[in-house]
Amino acid sequence: MAFSDTADAEILYRGYDRAGLEAQYNLRSSHPDRGAVYEDYRRRSEAFRAEACGRYDVAYGTAERQRLDIFPGATPDAPIFLFFHGGYWRAPDKSYFSFLAEPFCRAGWTAVLPNYTLAPATTVDVIVDQARAAVAWVAAAFPKADRM
Repeated sequence: MAFSDTADAEILYRGYDRAGLEAQYNLRSSHPDRGAVYEDYRRRSEAFRAEACGRYDVAYGTAERQRLDIFPGATPDAPIFLFFHGGYWRAPDKSYFSFLAEPFCRAGWTAVLPNYTLAPATTVDVIVDQARAAVAWVAAAFPKADRM
C-alpha cells in the first residue's frame, strides 16, 4: 500500500489520505506508458476489425454512446464474450479493445463490446444502468446463446 508521507493528513479510507488515494487511482501518474499501450491496442484492434465480419455501433439505448460492436459467433447458440472496457469510467472507447474478441471469435464465440456514457458527462449510477441495459439487450438479441 502506498500511504501519504504527510503525518498530519486526514485518513479517509483504509489508511489512505487524499494524496494516497489519488496515487492509487491516477492511472496517468502510475502508468506513464499507457499512451504506448493504448496505441498498441488501437493498432491491433484496427487490424482485427479490418478482417472481422463485425457489426459496429449497434444501438442498445438512446444515449449517444450506448452503442456496441458485435463479432458474431459460428452459430446462433454460440457462447457470448461480453467485455466492458475499463478506464475509470472516463475513457477510452470500445474500439480500442476489439482485438480482445479475436481469440473468442476463432473459437466460435460471439463477442460483444459495449460503450457507455463517460464521466464526467454522467454519473456512475447512469453508467451502471447503461451496463445493465447492454446486458439485457444482448440477452434479448441472442436468446439461444449457450452462455454469457
